[in-house]
This record gives sequence, structure tokens and C-alpha cells, in this order.
Amino acid sequence: MNFIKSIKICLGKYASFKGRASVSEFWYFILFYYAITLIPILLVLIIGKNERDILLILIFSVVGAFGLLPPYISVSVRRLHDMNKSGWWYFVYLIPYIGFFIFIIMSSLPGTKGKNRYDPIEDKSSIEVQ
Repeated sequence: MNFIKSIKICLGKYASFKGRASVSEFWYFILFYYAITLIPILLVLIIGKNERDILLILIFSVVGAFGLLPPYISVSVRRLHDMNKSGWWYFVYLIPYIGFFIFIIMSSLPGTKGKNRYDPIEDKSSIEVQ
């Protein structure tokens, strides 16, 4: 799966928590999410000269972060489903200091092959070739 296809799938399933997300679909969307939210902040730090431009860039970053939050959460839950884990595992993020790292490690693990208890893989293009 390529970057553009991953973004289209994740935005198409904006708030869908059903189904599965491959490793590449998940990581490409995470890369897109952080690019939309962090690059404007870096631009402010580098070229921020007047207050109006800084404010506009920061507003874009905040709106982008909140606008993409539902697909961010849904692709994370679908990634957990691909590993045959409940979406409730998403709340591992709430563990102070280490929750983020636990989730990152879990998301990097390969998914189950074939059908699992959440959903069979519907689209053959979401199966990763190894």
C-alpha cells in the first residue's frame, strides 16, 4: 500500500471502527497526521516573524490536529483489530510515561493472517507482501 492510497482509505473510513488496518496503512496515516500537525509548528519556529502569520499557522495546525483526530483514533483501533485485539487496548495510551511506547510497539507487530474475530480482510490490497 502506498502513502496516497493509505490516506484515502483512512479519510474514507473517517470514523469507522470496523474492519482492519494493515501496518503500512496505519504508519502512513500516522506520518500524514504528524506532518499536518507538526510541520506548521516548525515553520513558526523557523520563519515566524509577525504575529499574524504565526497565529494563522498555529490555527491551521490546531484545526488539522482536531480535524484528523477521529480518523487517527479509528485507524489505531482498526490496527488493533488486525492484531486480533479489542479496540479498548487503545486506552493503553493513558498509562503515564510508557503507554505511548507500548502502543507503538503493539502497532508495529504483524497482524493475524486470514480471518480473525473482528473482521476478515475485505480488500486483498491491504495484505502486505513479505
